[in-house]
Amino acid sequence: MAKLGRKILTGVGVLAGVSLVVLFVTPFGKGLRDVWGSGAVQAAMAPHHDGTYDAKSSDDNLKALSTALKLYHDSEGQYPDAAKWMDQIAPRLILNDLPKKEADKKLVRPDLTGTADAYGYAMNDAAGGKYKDDLKKGTILLFESSSTARNAHGNPSDAKEYKAGGRALTIEGTLVNL
Repeated sequence: MAKLGRKILTGVGVLAGVSLVVLFVTPFGKGLRDVWGSGAVQAAMAPHHDGTYDAKSSDDNLKALSTALKLYHDSEGQYPDAAKWMDQIAPRLILNDLPKKEADKKLVRPDLTGTADAYGYAMNDAAGGKYKDDLKKGTILLFESSSTARNAHGNPSDAKEYKAGGRALTIEGTLVNL
């Protein structure tokens, strides 16, 4: 019985030693430390909010839409069709503790909250269905639109299509003024 106990302890010691080497010496260990250091693990384990979404600004919504578009692009290999972009990214706006009704608020420009069937964001037709590297750096992906229709799309450089003084999002995820 004592031999078995020593074998178990020796096995545990070897396993601990190998784990320490992996964690502190190998590139894989650096990746694990980077993930832990980023706060992603802690955020996933932290208590979640109350299941509501309240955009303080259009920038908040554009950032959320940017994340959903990146997720879509990563999984599909291209941006969604501009004529259906909201419908195609909507599932990627839902979080574990955020119901669909709340997630859909991300699609509505804050100044249009409470207005029936009004959204206020449009996708650049030039980006629809394209791979990000096929587009010129700085290309506008989404913009605050004068059209309030769902799935609005068009040309962000056409003054009649964008909201005067509005904000836009580039393919790199940078917020800019129109």
